[in-house]
Amino acid sequence: MRKAKHILLHEMWKNIPLFLCGVFLIYIAAADETLFQFIAEDLTNGIANRLVVTVATVLAATIPMFFAVGAIKQSVLIGRETIYYYEKMLGSVAFWVVAGLAPISTAALMYVQYAVYSNFRITSLPGALIASACILCGAYLFYYAYGLRKVE
Repeated sequence: MRKAKHILLHEMWKNIPLFLCGVFLIYIAAADETLFQFIAEDLTNGIANRLVVTVATVLAATIPMFFAVGAIKQSVLIGRETIYYYEKMLGSVAFWVVAGLAPISTAALMYVQYAVYSNFRITSLPGALIASACILCGAYLFYYAYGLRKVE
């Protein structure tokens, strides 16, 4: 019993960064407007219509949320089964590499939007913290993918 408790505690501490990455990806999906502005501005060149706003909203929320669900599932819900093909995807290195590219590309978009649009301030403390957290989250997801590769 003591050994099982120790293993469970070790797994929990090992998976806390993955859980925090999942929570941060939820923040990116729900509150960060970087992806939305990129998609909406890129498609309409300043002219907003309902279809473009709908597509931009769905994509900006769906992409990070897809990876957030996988990160939270792998960190907290150990031993719980979900959809078979999603489980196979969570065991794939490619899934975690693309998941790492999502927050890093968000940080790159933040930088580009700062350079192009004057209303977005990455030099402010919240913008710099979010961009730094995006890079750290992506780096950890790459590290997690590398750890999966070593297991296989």
